[in-house]
Amino acid sequence: LMPVPVAWAQGGDATAADFGAMKYLALAAFTLVVILLIQRFGRGFLKQVALLVGMFVGTLAAIPFGLADFSALKSAPLAALPTPFAFGAPEFHPAAILSLCIVMLVLMTESSAGMLALGEICDRRTDGRTITRGLRTD
Repeated sequence: LMPVPVAWAQGGDATAADFGAMKYLALAAFTLVVILLIQRFGRGFLKQVALLVGMFVGTLAAIPFGLADFSALKSAPLAALPTPFAFGAPEFHPAAILSLCIVMLVLMTESSAGMLALGEICDRRTDGRTITRGLRTD
């Protein structure tokens, strides 16, 4: 997943002459700093929407430098149905699937232990059904 945002931070189009230009990297860094500052110092709802606010502020910062292009909005319909597989067929990488399965097993084990501990603390019987429901919720 990392190659996509890294390419976007460098301008998006790897064939462009100015790919990786400092203006793109500076805008990406500015946007990231805004998001991190809101996440660190924000309170309540603002902290929860730090990513959206950061993207909005980054877009506003891009406009004066000509880095925001809204021309596609002129011809876009107000509402439309999504196109399935618009970016191509999905790709399945066995190594990624296996690693995520291992991560999920670890997380499920941790969650189960937490539910059992809470059951002991609350003096409430924790059976298989309760753990199953908790894992589905988690």
